[in-house]
Amino acid sequence: MKKSMQSTKKQKTLDPPLKRSHLRLIRLLQMTQILQQSAQAEKTLRKRFKVSRATLYRDLRMLRQSGLRIKKQEHEFSLKGFELSLEEEKVLQLALSALLSLTAVPYERALKALVVRFDLARARVRILQNPLTRLTTAQEERFRQLAQLCHDGKGCWLRYQPPGVTVVQLKIFPKYLLFKRRAWYVLAIANWAKAAKPQLYRLNRIREIKPLPEECPYWLDDLQSHFQNAWEFRGGEQVHKVVLRILTERARDLIQEVQWHQTQKVVKRQGGWIFEVEVADPEEMVPWVLQFGAEVEVVEPKALRERIRQGAQALLQKYSSHPR
Repeated sequence: MKKSMQSTKKQKTLDPPLKRSHLRLIRLLQMTQILQQSAQAEKTLRKRFKVSRATLYRDLRMLRQSGLRIKKQEHEFSLKGFELSLEEEKVLQLALSALLSLTAVPYERALKALVVRFDLARARVRILQNPLTRLTTAQEERFRQLAQLCHDGKGCWLRYQPPGVTVVQLKIFPKYLLFKRRAWYVLAIANWAKAAKPQLYRLNRIREIKPLPEECPYWLDDLQSHFQNAWEFRGGEQVHKVVLRILTERARDLIQEVQWHQTQKVVKRQGGWIFEVEVADPEEMVPWVLQFGAEVEVVEPKALRERIRQGAQALLQKYSSHPR
């Protein structure tokens, strides 16, 4: 019994792979760059990255398995270039293109340097970036702080400014970083009580982070469990069926060509096309439904239909007179 309890406690303190993989990737990229510049002693690498001998050799083995030619000579490691197959080159192109096309990319300079270093420019990899939504230097530094806190399992004081509200100070336990709705968020426990529900905090609204030494003793489910049945952010076990009547072919094509939710269905019935989906909180769908204007109609639930009616009525009042 005692051994079983110890095993359970140990399992709860282990970091999920998603927490470790981000920092490991950054470490591998940095190690690749350093080894390309000059040969490095084993002791130097261990000291620089603060890792054990076993971890260092595991990292080097991963680099070799990825195609890098790591050479060891008299306790020094160096990188002598590498070769990619045609399929591997295409995969790398797609991955970098997708990552760099985000509206806000942490480590942007490092990623662009990686593109140049791999000489992917000649392979027609284009970097599309919206300059108005790049992370500022301060935001990138906060991203690094949060990534480290997620990895270490530590808490922090957070100065946070919600929309239209003065800055508030919160004690949180960061757990995951994720990119949704064209912005970076941190999923964290905002209360140290066991029943506390995780909350999302937008990176650009964070004003200051002060790390704390203590750890949160409570386990947080993975991202998939937290966002279960969510249309965007608000998940839950209970679901509500949403039915929309599609009134134009244009709206049908726009809705049908995208996978908006894992439960969505677009079916043809007597009188037209129907869009069905099951979500935890239909209220989250309001902006999405409104974008189609009069081309879709909410059939159910009644609460969502009423919410759309109120929004449409407010718009009608706003546009019924000339602008002031």
